[in-house]
Amino acid sequence: MAYVIIGNSAAGISAGEALRESDKTGEIVIISQEDSLPYYKYLLCDYISERLSHQEMLFKPREFYREKNIIPFLGEKVIHIDTDEKKILFENREFITYDKLLIASGVYPVTPRTPGHYLTAVYTLRSWEDAENILQTARRSERAVVMGGDITGYSVAHALLKLHLKVTLITDSDRILPHSLDERGSELIRDSIQNSNLEIIFKDEVADVVRHPLDNKLVGVGLSSGKEIVCQLLVLDKGNKADTSLVRGTDIKFNHGIEVNDKMETTVSSVYAAGDVAETWDIAFEGKKQNEGWYNAVSQGWVAGCNMAGTDSRYPGAIKINRVNFGVPFVSAGLINPNNEDLKWKVMVNEKSDSYRKILLKNGMIYGMIFIGDTKGADSIIALIKAKAKMEESTVLNLLI
Repeated sequence: MAYVIIGNSAAGISAGEALRESDKTGEIVIISQEDSLPYYKYLLCDYISERLSHQEMLFKPREFYREKNIIPFLGEKVIHIDTDEKKILFENREFITYDKLLIASGVYPVTPRTPGHYLTAVYTLRSWEDAENILQTARRSERAVVMGGDITGYSVAHALLKLHLKVTLITDSDRILPHSLDERGSELIRDSIQNSNLEIIFKDEVADVVRHPLDNKLVGVGLSSGKEIVCQLLVLDKGNKADTSLVRGTDIKFNHGIEVNDKMETTVSSVYAAGDVAETWDIAFEGKKQNEGWYNAVSQGWVAGCNMAGTDSRYPGAIKINRVNFGVPFVSAGLINPNNEDLKWKVMVNEKSDSYRKILLKNGMIYGMIFIGDTKGADSIIALIKAKAKMEESTVLNLLI
């Protein structure tokens, strides 16, 4: 049996391990466009801040492939999947064939249509190479602009502050972290940051990139409001999209992500998808959704690998989980900002001087939570969301204490 995995991160590596556990002799190939050993993508900002080295970000050594008898194709770009002939076509090498295929191609950053986004010192963040470019540019810069006020943008701004840059964070929202926290949570995180080098501009966005007329280098940005900011580094964060490019032109169905069932099978036989590229059942949302997240990807990859090898395994569904520490830790999970017009929602809050704990219930079940400052018990709440456990309000109140 010939197994091919496109993707060398959380889902792909997990699938490779599951395959080798179930099938000791089958050929396994893992393909990655990045010429790098597997690393924790959620630690990229720790690399930018110089808290971690590249070596410390790795979660598998080079020996992993030899020990698991996996063939790594690193630094190789796939340009097409032929699902009829079961072929993988590359940009710079001969095609290979597969019996079972896993697509774990992840996501790519949305690039705003900002004039000059192609200039040196203008970056998005998704890979270690991106992080390295940002770090090297930051070392010779005095001021940076970050466009995007949710977790990635805010994390980049936080990392650059640790390098002693002056940072302007720009968001088109009226608050920070709008997709990760409620209004009160956003306010608390914003108030917790005491740094004179950070400026936050709300309800605005970068409209133009200003370059030096002689050497074409970035010298500043212009905002939609008309304001101009001098800077030597610009990081753009307008969210990510599932990388479905390889399934276009095939019979594999996709929406925001690639459609899969609870065995991680796509709509084409012998082809599976897992990780950030997949659209799976969302337990809190109660519908199919593309959910980014490291631990979701690991779980999905394992289920996919088991089923590719013929061992029955089912994925119960995902929920969105955010774990961040900007000096003040917070965990949010499930539904954060539900439809306020639905009167069935019950909101329970415990706020103290150093913490904010909120749980959202509906029909006696927990659908979402936000813990800021005091995050103890967060994993228990997440488990209850996944279990759709019915609970008495008195029990939930005890969880808030």
